[in-house]
Amino acid sequence: MMSFILHCCLSLIGASCSEPSPFRIVIDAGSTGSRLHIFEFINNQEGNDECIGRGSSKAWVKLSAFANDNKEKPLNATHVAHHMLPLFEYATIIIPLKYHSSTPVRIAATAGMRLLSIEDQARVYDALHKGLLEQEVDNINGRFTFTALRREDIMTLDGDREAFFGAGKSALVLFYLMNCDQREVFEF
Repeated sequence: MMSFILHCCLSLIGASCSEPSPFRIVIDAGSTGSRLHIFEFINNQEGNDECIGRGSSKAWVKLSAFANDNKEKPLNATHVAHHMLPLFEYATIIIPLKYHSSTPVRIAATAGMRLLSIEDQARVYDALHKGLLEQEVDNINGRFTFTALRREDIMTLDGDREAFFGAGKSALVLFYLMNCDQREVFEF
């Protein structure tokens, strides 16, 4: 899974923003909960970009738990987003405020969401996106500051890609610890 996280981190480098953020947020929304990982890209003493893990946090509720059987009734966006807000609050401690609105975010779900129909996955992702953006700090009592999150950055990772990203942990660790100027990675 670390290679998937690194891939997401690298693929978010080109995201457009007003004040470029050296940080990236990647959330692995798995079958046992959602794990947020924060990465920072810095220019090291040799002049190369370096990817540094800055912290992780976990929400124990799985994202797939928010799908309901009543397809006629829309999901409660606030309820769906609420379980991830502590993850983003954790990120506000690590990432300086000036980068909150420009820090790219990628949320990729795995096995639990793959058990749902494509339509149910879309309903959950739409509700999550809407619910998080409803919690923008500009709103009264807002708690979500990472407004660079786009709906297309919330997705399900298919089984083949999950297996690929989950394989080769020792090679991943080596790559992860090396500089990250090799940004030619395939898109999903």
